[in-house]
Amino acid sequence: MALLLAMAINPGTHLGRYEIRSKLGAGGMGEVYRAPEALKRAVEYFNQAIALDPRYALAYIGLADAYALYFDYGILPFRESLPQARDAALKALSFVCFMPEDTTRLSPN
Repeated sequence: MALLLAMAINPGTHLGRYEIRSKLGAGGMGEVYRAPEALKRAVEYFNQAIALDPRYALAYIGLADAYALYFDYGILPFRESLPQARDAALKALSFVCFMPEDTTRLSPN
């Protein structure tokens, strides 16, 4: 969902197929930037994990987070990304009822 780099990069810069949108933060390991292609790749990986284990609740949680960010990253309109995020979060809840990570994905704010 984010790309970790050891150097400062300006938003709009392209690194291979990744376009840097904004800086997320910095720390001892470098700086973290938003990259829509990295988010798309994360969705692919979550779906691969679900294909291997259809009851893997944490993969559905990650998928819900990723789909929720699709609108923010400009990948899908809100009316398309929100139902996918909701469906993934509800699927996770169908497997595990008492994980705090699950219920926050369904909060109205």
